[in-house]
Amino acid sequence: MSHHDANPTPSVPWPVFPVPRLITMGAGVLGFFVALSAAVVIVVALVASPREWWMVLSEPVVLVAGLVAVWLALGRFREAPGLTLACVAGGVALGSAMGFQGSGRSVGEVSLVPWLTARMAAALTLGVLGALAVLARAPERSLRPLVVGLASGVGALSMLVGWQQGVVGRGLGGLPPGAQLAAGMGLAVVFGGLLATSVHALVVAFKAAPDRP
Repeated sequence: MSHHDANPTPSVPWPVFPVPRLITMGAGVLGFFVALSAAVVIVVALVASPREWWMVLSEPVVLVAGLVAVWLALGRFREAPGLTLACVAGGVALGSAMGFQGSGRSVGEVSLVPWLTARMAAALTLGVLGALAVLARAPERSLRPLVVGLASGVGALSMLVGWQQGVVGRGLGGLPPGAQLAAGMGLAVVFGGLLATSVHALVVAFKAAPDRP
C-alpha cells in the first residue's frame, strides 16, 4: 500500500448556511407555479395550429428550473441556495425569452407580452430571493450597504427613465446654451456618482457575507 493510500487526505465538507425558511418556501411556491405554467404552455403549444415548436423546445427549460426551486424548498441544494436560485432565475428568463421570440410574440391571435412580463417578474423575484439567501448570512453587516446600493440604484434608474421619456430634455430646453451644457454635465456627474455608489455598495453588501457559517 502506498503512503498516499495509507494516509488519505480527509475531505472537507462543503459549508452549509442556514437560510430563512421564508426565502426557501417562497422560492418553492413560486417555482411550483412557474413549473405548472410551463407544463400548461407545452400542452397549448402542442395542440395549437400550427404547433409552436419553439415553445415546445424552450418551455422544458422553464419547467426544470421551476422544479429545482421546489426541490430547494424541500431541503436540497443547501450548500449553495443563492447560486441555485440565480440559476433558476436565469433558466426561467432565458427559456421564456426564447419561446417568446421564437413564436413570433404571439400564439394565434393571443399576444404573449403579458405572459412574458409575468415570467420576467417571476425570474426577478427568484433572483432577489437568491440574493437575500446570501445576504441573510450576516444581515448586521450586509443591510446598510444593501440599502445604500438599492437607493442609489433607484436614483440612477429614475434619472435614466427621465432622460428616455424626454423629461430631462424638456427641463433643460428653456435654458441658455451655456446653462444647458453646464446642467447636462452636472446631471451626468450625478448619474455616474449614483451608479458607481450603487455598484460599490452592493458589492460590499455581498462581500460582507462570510464564506463559512
